[in-house]
Order: sequence, then C-alpha cells, then structure tokens
Amino acid sequence: MLCKVQIAYLKIIVAMFLWGGTYHAAKYVVRDLDPYTCSAMRWGIAALILAAMLYRKKSFAGFCQPRHHWAVILGIGLFSIGLYNIFFFAAESLLMANLVAVIMSLTPCITVICSWIIFKERVTLLTILGIIIAFIGTLFSVNLSDSGCGNLWCQDLFQHLNYGEFLAFLMVLGAT
Repeated sequence: MLCKVQIAYLKIIVAMFLWGGTYHAAKYVVRDLDPYTCSAMRWGIAALILAAMLYRKKSFAGFCQPRHHWAVILGIGLFSIGLYNIFFFAAESLLMANLVAVIMSLTPCITVICSWIIFKERVTLLTILGIIIAFIGTLFSVNLSDSGCGNLWCQDLFQHLNYGEFLAFLMVLGAT
C-alpha cells in the first residue's frame, strides 16, 4: 500500500504528464475542431470531473460566495482561463506544439513583470537576469523554428514573426 507522500508524488507525476501532453494532444484536436470548440470541450469536461469530485466529497463551500464576488470570479474565469485556452488552441493550429510550449514557458516571467508594474512587487537583480535570459532563449527558439530565418539571431527579428506566435504571446498574457 502506498503512503500519503508516495500518493502525492504520484499525483504530481500524473499531472506533469497530463499537462505536458496537452501541447501535443491539442495539435491533433485542432485539425478537426476550431479553437472555441476545443476550449469549451476542454473546460466542460474538466468542470464535469470537478463537479463529480465535489459531489462525492459533499464539499460545495466554494460555491457559497457572496453575490458581489461572482462578478470577479466570472471575470477571472473568462479572461484568465477562457482567453488563454482560445489563444492556446488557435496558436496550436498554426505552430508546432513544442514552440507553443516554449512560448508558454514565459508565463512566470510575464507574471513577475505584471506584479512588479501593477502591485509594485520587489524584483531582484537575479530575477531580472533570469527574465532576460528567458526572453532571449524564447526569441532564439522562435527564430530557429522559422524557415525564413533559421538562425539564432536575425537582423529583421520582429518582421518574420507570424500570427501564430502573436497568438501564443496572447496566450501567455491570458495565463498571467
């Protein structure tokens, strides 16, 4: 029998494979469905699973929110989860799955930048250096994946970016 710690690690490993596999699985789904349908199906299935889990545990405390909180909750759901998924599936329909994953890896950097600008969070020099390295690495990946450039650095760096990369960057903003 597995102990609680082993079960926790097993759940983390399963979540990691499910999350990482999403990029490649989405590539197959967007061949036949539009981004809006993919997004609705993804979160519809997740909502059904979550509702079943809540029903099984008889835990509906999260639904007992004051009325004035629901507008904020719906807004976060629409912009953070809804737009992220629409841009994710739209980018997947235009780009390679691994490129979308690389661009998505910028989310923590954008979150730190937004926290610094909006909430005046303190950002260390080491954090700034990490953000710069992450952006440069992402630009290199985007450049190498473009047949028009194919180098680590292009003279017309931002002229060859296509609509798919733009959607992927919107996806990052939506996830932030």
